[in-house]
Amino acid sequence: MTIRQLMFALLLCLYVSGIATAQGTRLLRHPTVSRESVAFEYAGDLWVVSRSGGQARRLTSTPGVEVDPYFSPDGSQIAFTSTVAGNTDVYVTPTMGGDPRRLTYHPGIDRVRGLKNSPGPTATTRFPCGSAIRSISSPIAITR
Repeated sequence: MTIRQLMFALLLCLYVSGIATAQGTRLLRHPTVSRESVAFEYAGDLWVVSRSGGQARRLTSTPGVEVDPYFSPDGSQIAFTSTVAGNTDVYVTPTMGGDPRRLTYHPGIDRVRGLKNSPGPTATTRFPCGSAIRSISSPIAITR
């Protein structure tokens, strides 16, 4: 390989890497959409932005990792999975922001898998043991 070819390859690599960084972040994961908002996880926290665009707002900021956001049917709350308290559990937070509320206290791994209407909103979680329980203290009942 000649020096000229080597220089061309190096410049091409620099050009391509410059284009990739100019396109912005690619770490936005697991988006969920309501009538008015889009929620997603980025760098281990949950963010929400209007469907029409604009500035994203951070909903969570913990040392743990928040994943799998799901809107409630009316779009007022977001259920998500987090490892804030040393165990993976299901939490819910208002879409407009506020303190997350822990919904599950199972010693195993609890993961939210969606929200549905069945007589009332139900956050569906998946557990290895396959047991079922409903949370009475929450407006969003949890099904295991």
